[in-house]
Amino acid sequence: MPSRLRVLYSLLMVALLIIPALTIVRELIRPSDLWWTPLAMASSLPGSEDRVEVYVHGEPLAELLTGNQLWIKADTGSRPITAQEIRFRFNNLDRIRARRLPLLLVDAASCGAGAVLLLLIVTGRLAYRGERGSVAA
Repeated sequence: MPSRLRVLYSLLMVALLIIPALTIVRELIRPSDLWWTPLAMASSLPGSEDRVEVYVHGEPLAELLTGNQLWIKADTGSRPITAQEIRFRFNNLDRIRARRLPLLLVDAASCGAGAVLLLLIVTGRLAYRGERGSVAA
């Protein structure tokens, strides 16, 4: 293979390797606290009962709140805590990673295959050798 073609194919393979490599690097350097529910969108206790149950001393939090058994001490005195005052933020990182895992595996396989092809091109192993003569019967 002429050296000009080898350089051209090598540059093409490097350009094609950058695409899946950037996706993998972007996923690895992303901050882990990115997928927490924003505080303004945090769920209230009744709105989060399908995802979380909170127990205090073995009692469900909702029952303690309806029985006025949880109190907060403030500068002006004490008062019972209501269910509307309790908010929950959820970490959705596990769900997002599970959804992205197949794409990352495809990207990793593409990087591996591209690296093998780049190695074959750079070392000249893909050179066309021409046809051989006919084999005597």
